[in-house]
Amino acid sequence: MLLVCFVSSTLLLLTTTASAQPHGRIAGVVRDAVTQRPLSDVTVIVEGRSRPAITASNGTYIIDSVRVGTVTITTRMVGYAASVETDIIIRSNRTTTVDILLTPRSIQAASVEVVATHESHESYTGTVYLNNEEIRRTPSGVGDVQRVLTAIPAITGSEDQVNDVSIRGGAPAEVGFYIDGIFTPNINHMPQQAGGGGLVSILNMRLVDKLSIMTGGFDATYGERASGVIGVALREGSTTEIHGQADVNMAGVGGYLEGPLGENVSVIVGARHSWVDALVALLDVGKAPNYGDAQAKVVWRLHPDHRLSAIAVMGLSGLERSVSQALMDSLPRYGSEDYAVGTYGITWQALWSEHVVSNTAVGVATLRANEQWMAADTDTLDEQIASVDNTLSIRSVTSMYLGGTGNHADVGFELRQRRLQVHEAHLGTNRRATSNVLAAFASVTGNVGTLSLTGGVRVAALQPVQDVTVDMRLQAQWAVADEVSVMAMAGQYSQELPPTLLAYADATSTLAAPRMLYVGTAVEWKPAPTTSVRVEAYQKQYHDGPSSRQRPEAFVLDDVFGTNGRWRDVESLGIDAMAHAYGVELVLHKRLTDGWHALIGTAVTSTEYRDAAGLWRPRTFNNRIVATAMLGWMPAETWMVTTRWNYLGGQARTPVNAAASQLAGETVRDVSNTNGIYLPPYHGLSVRADKRWFLQGSTVTTYLMVLNAYNRRNVRDVVWNQAVGAVTNDEMWGIVPVFGVEVEI
Repeated sequence: MLLVCFVSSTLLLLTTTASAQPHGRIAGVVRDAVTQRPLSDVTVIVEGRSRPAITASNGTYIIDSVRVGTVTITTRMVGYAASVETDIIIRSNRTTTVDILLTPRSIQAASVEVVATHESHESYTGTVYLNNEEIRRTPSGVGDVQRVLTAIPAITGSEDQVNDVSIRGGAPAEVGFYIDGIFTPNINHMPQQAGGGGLVSILNMRLVDKLSIMTGGFDATYGERASGVIGVALREGSTTEIHGQADVNMAGVGGYLEGPLGENVSVIVGARHSWVDALVALLDVGKAPNYGDAQAKVVWRLHPDHRLSAIAVMGLSGLERSVSQALMDSLPRYGSEDYAVGTYGITWQALWSEHVVSNTAVGVATLRANEQWMAADTDTLDEQIASVDNTLSIRSVTSMYLGGTGNHADVGFELRQRRLQVHEAHLGTNRRATSNVLAAFASVTGNVGTLSLTGGVRVAALQPVQDVTVDMRLQAQWAVADEVSVMAMAGQYSQELPPTLLAYADATSTLAAPRMLYVGTAVEWKPAPTTSVRVEAYQKQYHDGPSSRQRPEAFVLDDVFGTNGRWRDVESLGIDAMAHAYGVELVLHKRLTDGWHALIGTAVTSTEYRDAAGLWRPRTFNNRIVATAMLGWMPAETWMVTTRWNYLGGQARTPVNAAASQLAGETVRDVSNTNGIYLPPYHGLSVRADKRWFLQGSTVTTYLMVLNAYNRRNVRDVVWNQAVGAVTNDEMWGIVPVFGVEVEI
């Protein structure tokens, strides 16, 4: 009823508001990407306008009377690579802030992407950047940042119900997340243990400014993750105006408010709450989780050379199931589970001189979970678990300009302590694990003509495994032509062991940090500043991985603990597990220009591990063939239609032992054939249509998404179905329509 009233009121507003052609304003600061110093006399051009803006001595610029709609901004200055910023939405009577970082033109290759982040990174192999509008309009995103990531062929999801991501066949635990430079183990509601997934992200998509997605070799400033790093940059609130936004759709309600708090302080706050659980209950179709989250970011400009930003991101989620509901749905358990997840921290950016800038982030990430489940048939306690997972992190990176064109060095350190406590009341056990990481790193980039070289080293001490890792990394980038560059990357990447694994292992001091040796090469062609085509090949070799004596057939790092009933099967661990991966990827990325955009790619991969008997088996997340195509079309200034089709070759699974399952009354796997079968291929089409109304002083956007538009019955697993006495497919979502309305003032 609330949704109907909201939509009716919105449509009434649209039909009664004058349709005059409103205008907005663009303002921002242009800085050097290496030194962060403001740049004067920079030319800033809005596509379609004949008169450019020129930045002042403090790097600021203002462009008035810009017609509402979607525009592109081009920034040029002698000695710097041109920057092209797309998907800039101009709203009525509102200032749109666009801060721009210009990269010194060291080579003629256009493969260096200019992205407004707090730190300067070269275009490493496998790196993709997505801006706020690209994130928002991804059809299969459903308000979830992690689901957006799977639009890139190097990243695959495990299933529809859970947003875990795998990079190039690696485990979810091999992916690291940073929010504004603050390390965050898990960013999701109802999070999974020893993985990076859950129900849905606690990040409000409208508060995310940019995503930096490093799926291949990344430089030495990041470490303790073998597969990739996801950097999330949150939006800053307006420094001059107060604005707000409300979003109501079939899944829930949310919004944000932003504006200045004094002359040098800005703030943005947001919140969301789902009502899927209430909708499911109203329709009497079962039980669904409920969740709510809140986000805030405050930026304080202490001095032209110093600024502090503080963030708070938190979420609550839970699920309750009554005994009657369990019996009705033929489920073995009833009870409840609830979660509290949060990340809090402060980032300090300091410009110490014309050539030195540092970024320091201090943060705390928390994860609390409580579960109590009863057996539906006997009404006895089946499982009761309470866990607390806290992470304290400090990370500091100092960038120094070394002279010449684009020569610079990054040095710094990272300190993390993660403490996990698990109380299993039904077993009477208490388990604890403390994981410490102390790392120091240095990375140097030098340019000679059309050749750019980056070399780095990262030294890390890890406990309780009592291991010291020395990871060397090197990348070369050669501009063979104005539009074509060739890149090569080699290095070692060490993996931090999940605390959940350490908590259940008997002896952790005998373990080692798994190592991954990475070699990759890429060729990139940029026929236009907003379009790139990249072909990339890579090879990964894992060694010193943990192996379980209780389950010699398994690859322990691929387990997502807490979802597969194997919490206690890792007491005795060795370090003899090995794995390898090979792959070739092709990616076309065209940002929104000329009325259309595209992100199209395909990948052929193979990833296997060696079990204790010496047999090579497919890893769980080995999809073999991946294809994704996201196409967007702007038929008119106020319309955007985006489609996304994706295909996965099907994950490896262990078949069900039907005879043993029938005797046990539950699913029993044939471990002698671990990962011996593949699920049917996964594929689906999602469509999203957005319509904007630019009114006097406000903007209204209506959107319709259809997930799995042709209702493909994708299979998430094969299980024993006791009700029918046979092995059946556990299927994912069918077709799901989502309608919503956003109002911005």
